[in-house]
Amino acid sequence: MSSEGPTLESRECIFELSKKMTNGQMRRIGEPRLYTCDSPSCKSFKVEHNFTCILKTNKECDSKTAAIIDGRLTSEIIHGLITNGQGRGAHHAKFLINGSKDLEVVGILAGITNAGTHHGTADCEPCDVKGHMEGRLVGSIKKGPLLGSRIFASYMIFFEHSPEFTDTIANGELEGIIVSDCT
Repeated sequence: MSSEGPTLESRECIFELSKKMTNGQMRRIGEPRLYTCDSPSCKSFKVEHNFTCILKTNKECDSKTAAIIDGRLTSEIIHGLITNGQGRGAHHAKFLINGSKDLEVVGILAGITNAGTHHGTADCEPCDVKGHMEGRLVGSIKKGPLLGSRIFASYMIFFEHSPEFTDTIANGELEGIIVSDCT
C-alpha cells in the first residue's frame, strides 16, 4: 500500500487501528486574521491552533499490534473558515504521534470544520455542526516498532465552539488501519 492507498501488487499486513482522542486541547497561536475580497465577494477567517491529545486504545476495535500507537498526538492546525470562525471551513496540519516503545509517527491530517457529514441517508446530524472537525490522517512510522509502516485513518473531533475560535477542549475518535510490508 503506497502513501496514497492500496495497490494490487503490494504484499502487506493490515491491522485495525481504533483510538479515543482524550484530554484534547486546542490553544490558539497568535491572533486570527480576517480577509475580505471584492471579487468574488467574501470574508474569510483564518486561525492557527496547537492541538494536542492523548490517544488511547478503543478496546472494542483496536488490534493488539496498534497498542504501540497509544500516546500523544501533537500538531499545529490551520483553519480557514467562512466569516468569523462561525461558518464552515477546512483545516490541515502536520502531526507527530509519540507512542509507546519510542514509537514516532509523522504525517498530515486534513478535513472539514463545522460541517456534518452523516445526514441525508443516515439522518444522524445536520449539515451544519458547530464545533465539529472531520477528516483523514495519513502517516508513517519513522521510529520504533513497525518502522516504515503506514497509518490511514479517519478522525472526528468535537470542540467547544466559540466566537473567534478561542482556546478550547477537543476530544474525538480515530478509526483506521496500520499497514506493514511483509518480510
